[in-house]
Amino acid sequence: MYQEDRLLSILEYLNSNQSMSVNEICDHFQVSRDIARRDILKLVEQVAAIRTWRNIASCSKGYDLSLSRTCSIIFRRKNENCKKALSLLQENKQYKYI
Repeated sequence: MYQEDRLLSILEYLNSNQSMSVNEICDHFQVSRDIARRDILKLVEQVAAIRTWRNIASCSKGYDLSLSRTCSIIFRRKNENCKKALSLLQENKQYKYI
């Protein structure tokens, strides 16, 4: 089964249930834990679901996503700042590392 098909099936399951665990994903789709985790990360990245401890939950179940979205925005900004700093360091090769 392709990842997109699994993601749609996971979302359908989440619409009728509170959450789905990594083990449930593995058992239901006969995939490894790594693939299940990648699927969860993809759904969280698309803001289609939120990640809880060892589970994934539907966004439509009334969870507060403000903290999750804020953390995501902060992470992206930090990542952009790190890339910018790295490019500046690479341009100025005379810079001595502390």
